Amino acid sequence: MDELIVLRPGYVLADPPKPALAGHSVVVRGERIEAVMASGDTPADAKVLEFPGATLMPGLIDAHVHLTLCGCCAPRQTMMQENNDILLLRAGENARLALRAGITTLRDCGDRGAVTFTLREAISRGVLPGPRLLVSGPPLTSPRGHCYFMGGEVDGRDHIARTIEGLVMRGADFIKVMATGGGLTPGTDSLALQFTADDLGFIVAEAGKGNRYVAAHAHSPESIRVCVEAGVRTIEHASFVTSGAVAADGVTLEAMSRRGVVVVPTNIPAVHAACAGRTLGLARQVGLSPETFLEGRRRVLHDLIASGVRVIAGSDAGATGVPFDSLLGEIELLAEGFGGASRALAAATSDSADCLGVRDAGRVFGDALADLLIVAGNPEDDLQTLRNPLLVMSRGRIL
Repeated sequence: MDELIVLRPGYVLADPPKPALAGHSVVVRGERIEAVMASGDTPADAKVLEFPGATLMPGLIDAHVHLTLCGCCAPRQTMMQENNDILLLRAGENARLALRAGITTLRDCGDRGAVTFTLREAISRGVLPGPRLLVSGPPLTSPRGHCYFMGGEVDGRDHIARTIEGLVMRGADFIKVMATGGGLTPGTDSLALQFTADDLGFIVAEAGKGNRYVAAHAHSPESIRVCVEAGVRTIEHASFVTSGAVAADGVTLEAMSRRGVVVVPTNIPAVHAACAGRTLGLARQVGLSPETFLEGRRRVLHDLIASGVRVIAGSDAGATGVPFDSLLGEIELLAEGFGGASRALAAATSDSADCLGVRDAGRVFGDALADLLIVAGNPEDDLQTLRNPLLVMSRGRIL
């Protein structure tokens, strides 16, 4: 019989952005939540853990990471020097670091050698503790295109179709495509399309045959617009960068909102770069200082939210100078854009779960997976509480 654990915090933030509930307990049996109930009598065989004044909430969801990248000053060069066995170990360690920060679900947006598939299996079998993983495997890119060193180069529709079919058969949760170049890959153009509009539509259609959606890395307004028209579900970064400027356009914003496109802005890497006095590769390509680039990204975030575009939290952890607890800073940036903490918390829990199709995460309710976080105080009042977790639970296991 699985151990029965009763968690008694001061508050339960069960369904962000709805307010936290006072005087409630969460009952966990095995891997799942058995009940959320008003605190009262406790079963005699239960282990009771009291957290007076603390808030219990869903474990956080980071919708954009790269587990096989190091987050160091040279992630591309490091990956190119490591074999897949080392990358698997690196991915496991990065997943552990994220979990310690209260991030219980990760969506990996591009690895090499599909090693995250192996890690996902190991975690699900209980070989090692770790967050729930949603994985894409190597991202589709043009020959020598952005992140070609991850092994996802495709050339022509037959090659695209075979690659997508192989990823689906392997168990990819979604398909990732690099619609533009990126600052991590010298020689690529961050503003130019790497695939034609027709080919992006073909990628979406091929993914749909396997009941998978497409996530697209896209920086320029043109690439974002083409991805929207192609039927891409999530657009990563959505920077709206042109030569010398960062600014969203109303026509594209309206189309994104109307079609229900989800954006994962990943602004925290720009913050890290500005604080370290570094210039991101993308900013350097378009001739912007770190400060000007970051301010433009903040304005774009505000415009996305004001236009009704669905925005969820992702950190791009693993990229240059981006550690695996960076989601916490991304949530703080989202709070600025949303004008408050509640919606930002939802963007990293309930809204993210809905957008990514994860039904038993992102909220605290009976029969959900017991992926939980307890923090001192109330994060609705002070997001800094997220930085000092009192308890992290993954699949009912206290870490």
